[in-house]
Amino acid sequence: MVLQRLKATINYNVFSGNTPQAIAVAFLAFIAFFAITFTITLLFQSTAFLQGTIDPSNPIQSIMRHGFAATGLSEEKPIFANSILLTYIAFGFVFSIIETSYIVRFLEWLAKSFNISLAKFSIGLLLIYFVIGYTFVLFHANVKGVEDNTALMMTFIFAIMSLEIARRFKEMEPALYLHIINNVFFIFNIIGFG
Repeated sequence: MVLQRLKATINYNVFSGNTPQAIAVAFLAFIAFFAITFTITLLFQSTAFLQGTIDPSNPIQSIMRHGFAATGLSEEKPIFANSILLTYIAFGFVFSIIETSYIVRFLEWLAKSFNISLAKFSIGLLLIYFVIGYTFVLFHANVKGVEDNTALMMTFIFAIMSLEIARRFKEMEPALYLHIINNVFFIFNIIGFG
């Protein structure tokens, strides 16, 4: 009985042969997310200037720092300090798969529990997105140790974007690629390949 209630409807690759489309959607979503990140960074720049945490001449550097902080890595002590390859594998791929799967399954469970349809966007669905986004922020703050408020706000927005992509396309593939592209991009811009 419980297993029937928790049966997944949004799986990884529901539609065979659409991987190029899923990758294209993920890249377009990443560009949109980067634009949102840029806007948020500019909005909060004055506070960051006062705190001395941003260089006013280079807002792109600030975006990269916030995006990197959202991954849960530290510039001073990456978790796999002796292996950049393991850092990419863990934070770029493994955690992306786990986190994307978790939030999509959480979406399905909450929607089923509150009898909210995933077929069309609604206020109830938006409330579920907010609950899951907040949970995602708490996870990044408490488990990954993210303390940067701008990074946490970006994490919230990222969760909502991922959920909507998975719901709209009825599969996890584009949302997962978005997560991987996002994490690898921000990791690369801070630690590179060596």
